[in-house]
Amino acid sequence: NYSTIGGGTTNTASGLYSAVGGGENNVASGDYATIVGGYGNIAGGEYSWAGGRDIQLDANADRTFAWGYGDAPVAISTSDAFIIAPGNIAGVNWNARMGVRDLNPAAALEVNANGTSDHFIFIYEKVGTNDMFVVKSTGYIGVQRTTPFVGTHAMQFGNASNANLTGGGVWTNGSSRDAKENIEP
Repeated sequence: NYSTIGGGTTNTASGLYSAVGGGENNVASGDYATIVGGYGNIAGGEYSWAGGRDIQLDANADRTFAWGYGDAPVAISTSDAFIIAPGNIAGVNWNARMGVRDLNPAAALEVNANGTSDHFIFIYEKVGTNDMFVVKSTGYIGVQRTTPFVGTHAMQFGNASNANLTGGGVWTNGSSRDAKENIEP
């Protein structure tokens, strides 16, 4: 019901409100599933998206976006994921790369702050204001930090303990009354 196939050959759009844009041998069987094109793709989860060649999302892969290429099917059953699947082309493995603000990524994940922020990677506690993990454009790394780096430590851990590693490789254990239990005179 309410599904569409835009073109191609031997494509199937059997899920409610599903769509296949084109290509060959693609199946959008999940409700609201989409395949733009390619060959041999399956979007079996609800609200799933598959593209490339032989990317096959089963019925458990709800809300998953997957792209890739392989000479053999790449089976995916993970829900709520964004996946660039590795594949094999003519017997040679290829490794996908993702660039965030980087048009020519050299690594599996390359992030380029490009002068707009001093954070390359920033993972935080959404409810509070704590930085949980930060990699600064200057190379500094912080774990569970809510204050900016002082610039003298390559790595800092926690606000209360202030354990750190200097750029020269000297480790300092943190020491804070707030980080201790059962304190006695």
